[in-house]
Amino acid sequence: MFRHRRSWTDAEIKFLQENRPTHTRAWLAEQLGRTPEAIKRKITELQTLKFKRRVMKRRADAETVPTGFKVCRECARTLPVEQFHRHSNAKDGLQNRCKQCAVALAVRWSKAHPERFSYNQRTARLRAKYGLSRAQLAALLERQNGRCPICQRELNTRFHIDHDHASGKVRGILCDACNKGLGHFGDSSGLLRAALAYLTKPPNGI
Repeated sequence: MFRHRRSWTDAEIKFLQENRPTHTRAWLAEQLGRTPEAIKRKITELQTLKFKRRVMKRRADAETVPTGFKVCRECARTLPVEQFHRHSNAKDGLQNRCKQCAVALAVRWSKAHPERFSYNQRTARLRAKYGLSRAQLAALLERQNGRCPICQRELNTRFHIDHDHASGKVRGILCDACNKGLGHFGDSSGLLRAALAYLTKPPNGI
């Protein structure tokens, strides 16, 4: 019922399908000797074809899928709904891929794009732990003129985000040494004042 254009061979289509999730259109175009626009058109055609087949299969299987189960569009297995992550925008409130297939796809993507994966991981940790976006972090660094507010040394890539452990509120960005120093003193202003008194007037009278 649905056929590919004759200008594309089955081998080219297979190559495109296998590599599209992990490579850019420019890379695919270079490998296949085609323009990025041609790659985009073929990807759209394949997605439309896949969608039509999925809709037809869904309609055919709608009456055979038991209540409380769902068919994974990736592996085509009929699994309990607990095996699918939630998706607020989906009609049934669940993702179309099962958890196992979703993890496998994420692993393949992370291996193909290690730099972007690392960047996304750092961004997610920044948001989850400190409630900061990349833009907010950059603004905080700018307010500090790119320097540690304690020792005034220029902050390099090993800076630390200092926060109040009781409230979770971010206080500033410190260098590695100053951050460790506050940590060793347990963020205690009393201990820091005692340390200052000790340095000002040591017991040996030096």
